[in-house]
Amino acid sequence: MIIKYCDDSGNILREVRINEAETKALQLDMKDIVEWHVNFIKHRAKQNINKIVEHALKPDSKQLPPCDIASIKIELDKLNQIIFSPRDLPHNIKEKIVKLAYANKHQNTNGVKNAY
Repeated sequence: MIIKYCDDSGNILREVRINEAETKALQLDMKDIVEWHVNFIKHRAKQNINKIVEHALKPDSKQLPPCDIASIKIELDKLNQIIFSPRDLPHNIKEKIVKLAYANKHQNTNGVKNAY
């Protein structure tokens, strides 16, 4: 079995070869190896999105400028619902926060990588 990772343009980023013995061994725990792998990646992304959102929305965080926070508050006001935790935010708002935090991070670090 060959699993290929491609970017949005179809360029292969990496190939992983799993031989027959490895495939059979994995099938002890998984019905569908590829589906299990996709679920793992999606779950990890969701965890990291929540981590970035929680960090970006902390009162002392410098990840989002005040104008971005204000625009997010306006969007949340339109929803007319109570949010108890950043994890309760709608997915589209979380995605916006991650994109803004990422853009702000790269504007302010001059290429230096920061941990969230």
